[in-house]
Amino acid sequence: MSPEISLGCLLALHRLLYLLHPKRDDIYNGFLEAGSSLEYECLTPLFKYIEPSDLKRAEEDIKAAQRGGIKIITLFDEAYPFRSVSPLPPVIFMKGEMRLDNTHIAFVGSRKATQYGRETVGKLISGLSEYGVTIVSGLAYGIDAASHRAAIAEGMATVAVLGCGIDVMYPAGNRDLFEKIPKNGALISEFPLGMPPYKSNFPLRNRLISAISAGVVVIEAEPKSGSLITAKWALDQGKDLFAVPGNIDRAMSKGTNYLIKNGAYLVDDAADIVGVLGLKRSCQKDQKKKAGQDGKDSDTELVDKFFNGEITLEELALNLDMGVQETLCMLTEAETKRRR
Repeated sequence: MSPEISLGCLLALHRLLYLLHPKRDDIYNGFLEAGSSLEYECLTPLFKYIEPSDLKRAEEDIKAAQRGGIKIITLFDEAYPFRSVSPLPPVIFMKGEMRLDNTHIAFVGSRKATQYGRETVGKLISGLSEYGVTIVSGLAYGIDAASHRAAIAEGMATVAVLGCGIDVMYPAGNRDLFEKIPKNGALISEFPLGMPPYKSNFPLRNRLISAISAGVVVIEAEPKSGSLITAKWALDQGKDLFAVPGNIDRAMSKGTNYLIKNGAYLVDDAADIVGVLGLKRSCQKDQKKKAGQDGKDSDTELVDKFFNGEITLEELALNLDMGVQETLCMLTEAETKRRR
């Protein structure tokens, strides 16, 4: 069987699984067995459920992914990052790149974030910018969006885990993030292309947010917030759980204060996260390399473009994979050398 036919059959089964086919339990168990053995033949008994229209749709999805720069990563691929996750996502769609060697930290919280919540996100992520971490969230309004924006502003990689098809721009108000994140990070989704953001998708999405993260930070959550579902997944997966305390009279603080009372690490500074996760500062060791010492390397050219007004500070930080504060420090040294 050719690789194209194999991928087409796999995607057809994947879509049937997520569209609640009557035999979805059989399909899932087949994927589970295939994930353990890494043998494609485990899926062949399931092909009887595939209709010609299913294969046609799968072929269309493959072409759409190629046009949209979307990678299709299956449980048979070496780059597949979720082999130990339950329930197992058989296929991952990705736009951009995940830096698997980075420590990933999830930031989640209320869609109705307050100014306090947004400022806290900015403070914590800025404090983590020198540690080479990737910020993970769910691209929702509120704390999610604030987390992605803070990471981008600091020149950090960020990953958005979606609760819909990767080609579905949701929520529409975060279009700018949908376009920016793949340039220094990734959009990822386990859902078939074109799948709407059904309410039932988001608890599944939340398990992947915690699965790829060493720790989960919860900022502002009401008692029934979806962020508490992510927190539960984190504990079930053995991840470190952090929460930011809040005003005891505000509903937005009830969820985070509850987590702290029940054993989550209290966070009021990035150092709390750094200490628990054992993060090592990366900016010092990389600074000389990034600034360039010998000759005219590409990083030096970028610095020249900044001084010539061709790119902004944020663009320079993003291209150098550095935080804004770290970039300012490097620019001060570079300017001093230029004046000598």
